[in-house]
Amino acid sequence: MTFDLASPSSAFLGFADPPRDSQVTFRALMDAMSRPAQPVPLTVACDMPPTLDPVVAAVGLTLLDETTPAWVDRRLIDQESIDFLRHHAEVTLAEEPEEAAFVILGCGSDSADVLQRLSRGTRSEPETSATAIVALTNGGEPLDYVAKGPGIENAVVLSLSSASRSLIDAAQLLNADFPLGIELILCIGETLVGLPRTTRLTLCRTPS
Repeated sequence: MTFDLASPSSAFLGFADPPRDSQVTFRALMDAMSRPAQPVPLTVACDMPPTLDPVVAAVGLTLLDETTPAWVDRRLIDQESIDFLRHHAEVTLAEEPEEAAFVILGCGSDSADVLQRLSRGTRSEPETSATAIVALTNGGEPLDYVAKGPGIENAVVLSLSSASRSLIDAAQLLNADFPLGIELILCIGETLVGLPRTTRLTLCRTPS
């Protein structure tokens, strides 16, 4: 897919207070990644397209820039939202997931396939792996996972929509060969959940 490289414009203003709001979002992201599988609240004022998830918008404005190519699922992110991110974050769009440092996607039927195409880094440079920013819904009967790993004392239980199962399963397989792997940032309602490659999830309850 070829993208329009012209400088985009946007009718939406983005963060109400960009320096403060990006710092608030960055701190929430750091908390989420340092305390894996534990929801971290995030609410910042942002003027954005109505179709764009507010937490996804905040994360995108904070993490994306011209040096970090991003791939977006166009079934989740429409052209108006793409123009918004390009205008405010000056993000460079990747045409394929393999080229991206970040991807923005939902938990649709082929999201797991997208994860499998992402860079998992190399043994000498694991930090070159990709990060997936995932918009999850609270709908559907939940799945309960026991999460263990660095940053988790003993274990915690993470409840996710059943629609996320194939995506979570794919991520766990990709992260099985440490230090190779990908990071997940789950955007759920007004919260963030960080899932570093070191976090292991074990399904403990399935829908009845």
